[in-house]
Amino acid sequence: MLVVSSKALLSLLGLDSSVRWVGFIGRVCPPSRSVESVDQIPWAVDAVAARLPGEFDCLDRAVAGNALLVAGGYRGRIRLGVDKRDGAFEAHAWVECDDEVLIGDLEDLDRFRPLPESEVASF
Repeated sequence: MLVVSSKALLSLLGLDSSVRWVGFIGRVCPPSRSVESVDQIPWAVDAVAARLPGEFDCLDRAVAGNALLVAGGYRGRIRLGVDKRDGAFEAHAWVECDDEVLIGDLEDLDRFRPLPESEVASF
């Protein structure tokens, strides 16, 4: 439910409101199984996204994963970064927990320059 909600709300409301609403949904309708370890969250988000129709990008997954973290009692932080090398523009979203990348880790993640954090990006 969180993965689908993140996709729909991001397209309708934008990032700030989507993070708040998906977080709210995660608290009101928590996962049926408790989050025993933060390591379960990336697997759960990827497994659900792979089984649903449509494409779920890094921002969809980050918003849903952050909501799962919050629902499990953890503190997550959504980070956004940009890469403008070679005249091209590329953006990426990831989630950090305890200063470690939990969702959205890439081999070349360091090529994305993180944007300044907003209040919404850290719960």
